[in-house]
Amino acid sequence: MLASGVDESMPTAVTVTVVLPVCAKLRVVRAGRSIHGYVIKTGLEFDTVWKCFGIDMISKKCLPNYSTLANVLPFCSLVEYGRHYGKEIYDFVVQHSLEMYISVSNALMAHYSKVCEMRAVESIFRSSKVGDIVTWNTVIAGYVMYRYPSRALELFQGLLFTGMAPDSVSLISLLTACA
Repeated sequence: MLASGVDESMPTAVTVTVVLPVCAKLRVVRAGRSIHGYVIKTGLEFDTVWKCFGIDMISKKCLPNYSTLANVLPFCSLVEYGRHYGKEIYDFVVQHSLEMYISVSNALMAHYSKVCEMRAVESIFRSSKVGDIVTWNTVIAGYVMYRYPSRALELFQGLLFTGMAPDSVSLISLLTACA
């Protein structure tokens, strides 16, 4: 289907919801990941059938792991009810103690930055027991994006105080805050 390149033969949400469980049953992980990537790339994840399939997965206790959540969160800020979806994911993360994964915390902070929820960003940042340069850059860039340059500069000083070296993203955010 995909190899032909003809639009009429492109997989639909129905096709995906039939094929994906087969991949799972046969443990063909690479094909399953490829199909999941196709779903995201083409926007099929917003299709009603796909949503029902997702609900079916959850009802069968096939819950997302930290990697899935970190990859889904960036899409939440792009959709109409993204703020709500982000909150739902945040509640799930807390309920399942997944906030200890730095990729999840960073994705949550990036999401909340994009929907202008800087209090949530600050709360996650402060409660985060571990952090890397991406963590600091996410928070600093969020404050720069929503025109809080003084807070961004304070955080940059905090970054330096930790002994962590700023990278090019840190410096671009710093320059933008100073502009």
